[in-house]
Amino acid sequence: MTENNDATHEHVQGMLAGYTAGSVNTAERDVIAAHVADCVECGNELAGWQAIRTGVRQAAPAVTAPGREVVTTVLERARAEATTPSAGKFPVMRSALRHAAALLAGQLPLVQRRLWLASALVMALGGGLAAAGTRDAAGVVLAFIAPVVAAAGLAVIYSPRVDPHLEVALASPTSPRTVLLARLTLVFGYDLVLGLATSAALSWTGAAGQVWTIVSAWLGPMSLLSAVSLAVAVWRGPNVAMATAMTLWAAGLCTTLPTVHLAGILRSVSETLWSTNAVTLGGAALIVIGTLVVAPRRTQPHAVLE
Repeated sequence: MTENNDATHEHVQGMLAGYTAGSVNTAERDVIAAHVADCVECGNELAGWQAIRTGVRQAAPAVTAPGREVVTTVLERARAEATTPSAGKFPVMRSALRHAAALLAGQLPLVQRRLWLASALVMALGGGLAAAGTRDAAGVVLAFIAPVVAAAGLAVIYSPRVDPHLEVALASPTSPRTVLLARLTLVFGYDLVLGLATSAALSWTGAAGQVWTIVSAWLGPMSLLSAVSLAVAVWRGPNVAMATAMTLWAAGLCTTLPTVHLAGILRSVSETLWSTNAVTLGGAALIVIGTLVVAPRRTQPHAVLE
């Protein structure tokens, strides 16, 4: 063969499979057909490819397109289900709830186990101290126990220094904002349930007054201190968050001491921040929202190990 014929021969050999499958264009098909007619080697190879094609077609099950009746029946059934009230009732909400439940279940094992036990023990201690005091002091005791329990827990739920799984979580399709929100819901919800259970037990045993009177003494401070702790943990890390939470907690505790005398405006601010009202609850909500907005930019996967 000449050099030109060798190039054509190699080109045709590489195109025989496509020629058999019918995937080559008209010009290539003509070139291949002309070459195969004169080349015994390529003719034999083409026969092999054609034998493979025939065997595959014989082995494949025969599939026929659905008839018009089948298509019509499926379309009518889909139309009927779409117009049925029960079938279309809150589908988006149900899907969102299932997704939220799955997300919470997935994040639950990633929260440090000792956090649950420590929160329960400290809250139980606070309940015991409240029960040992007077009825009027029970709410005050829980007002200082519940906030520090929740704030300490939220300081260590979202940081590579205390969570070795965070890098994997941030690299997953779930956004950092969603991960943070899920862990916030788990830990704060757990501490909230502990506080409510302790308040109900104190009220039921007669160690304190009405349940809401006890709850209102700690719910606002707990929400605000927890929000601050979470924000500082995301911005500066768990150690700074813990120190900040303890400093604010100690400052609030000092304002209740009879030996501490504050000016009128400072005492008013202290009493407002250490009670349940629109300022504490609204402020906590705004801090959490701001933290959720900032979180993805503060904890990207490439910055986790810094």
